[in-house]
Amino acid sequence: MEAREFLEILHVSQRLKDTTRHCTTAKGRPESVAEHSWRLSLMALLLRDEFPDLDTDKVVAMCLIHDLGECFTGDIPSFDKTEENEKTEERLLREWVSSLPPEISARLAALYDEMDALATPEAKLYKALDKMEAVLQHNESPLGTWEPHEYDLNKTYAFDAAAFSPWLTSLREEILRDTLEKIGEAQERTPGKGAFELRRFTEKEIPDVLAFEKKLCEEEDVWGWEIDEKYIRSVHAAFSDARFGNAVSFLAYEDGAVVGRIDAVLLPSLFDGSVKAYLDWICVLKSRRHRGAAQALLARLSEELKSLGVDTLIALTASNDEAQRFYKSIPNGEMRDLGIWIDLK
Repeated sequence: MEAREFLEILHVSQRLKDTTRHCTTAKGRPESVAEHSWRLSLMALLLRDEFPDLDTDKVVAMCLIHDLGECFTGDIPSFDKTEENEKTEERLLREWVSSLPPEISARLAALYDEMDALATPEAKLYKALDKMEAVLQHNESPLGTWEPHEYDLNKTYAFDAAAFSPWLTSLREEILRDTLEKIGEAQERTPGKGAFELRRFTEKEIPDVLAFEKKLCEEEDVWGWEIDEKYIRSVHAAFSDARFGNAVSFLAYEDGAVVGRIDAVLLPSLFDGSVKAYLDWICVLKSRRHRGAAQALLARLSEELKSLGVDTLIALTASNDEAQRFYKSIPNGEMRDLGIWIDLK
């Protein structure tokens, strides 16, 4: 391998220093793919004595190169990654590997083949550590950076990959203890301890809703709403719609104040005459997010809709990336052309 060829490989790999991952560092800074790969490699190196029969150098090599494909595609979180994303990353990576000097190309291609097959103990160890490093980093990151679905995901993620090794299983259990402790500590420090009182929106809650709307405007200053008489009348009109049966609305209370709201409109289907529910709005105060309020509201709404004989809830649009990720995290939700369809059966 010539010196210039060596430098060109390094120039490509340095992109991972600027390619950020979904998770953050302990100080809340987005971590880079290079940082993830470095600590993953360190984990493998430190476990040499725990797995004396394995080729540790090979495991470290796998850890070092496993995310090089993201030099060309960027990082996509595992819960958002599609089959098409994976095919694109694989194709671009393999094209680059095949362009390298023959001895390097053959060595990397053989490693990637072994990693893809996940048949050898070295490949299995690399994959288990890769998943556990992600959970470990989440445990170290501020809880406010977690997405709603990650509270459950981080309790289960990587246990399947670690199952082949009793030692790795015990490591995953220790990481789980840290996860549970982190969640518990956060709840103890937060008023209400993560418990929300759910109420149906009735006329007597209108003042609470107006206070909620005002707080929402203060936290989301880009919205530019004004709580004036016209707006108050619109809230009363929304309540009237709910009272006359074509809308369902619930509120989440914490410490005596509304912190979240969900609304759905009931409309007959144009195709078969059945009644469908359309999610009109779901919102939680920014200061109270990532603690389960949105999930609690959605669960209560779903329960009510099922009692009314409605079997499908449709969210036609998502106003921002955070809302989109929330909808995608719903276990019984399905992405379609018109939005997210949630099966209530």
